[in-house]
Amino acid sequence: MALRPAFKHSRFFIFSAGKKDKFVTGIAPKPFGNEVVVEEIGQMLNVLKQNPGCDRHFILSQLGLEGEGIDEDNAEQLKALSPLAWLVERGHVIEFYNGTLAIPKSRKK
Repeated sequence: MALRPAFKHSRFFIFSAGKKDKFVTGIAPKPFGNEVVVEEIGQMLNVLKQNPGCDRHFILSQLGLEGEGIDEDNAEQLKALSPLAWLVERGHVIEFYNGTLAIPKSRKK
């Protein structure tokens, strides 16, 4: 609790994941609204909603691009993961330190 003002001053954001765990991020978590989205982003969000805690390898397998891993030279894999990079950059998806991905929950009013 004592670090909250320091984090806020440094423009970091604190969020909960689970009941006890608190995390700090430099990108404000923003739940994705009900807006109409591009097909690739919609597919990515559907995979993440149905499989919370998955990682990039799982997403590629769900999109039919399985392989030995993520290949930096594979244009199909990079194209499939580019919407994920955009979603993480905007705060619509949280990527944890161990590579797992989650969609931020909306605050209850």
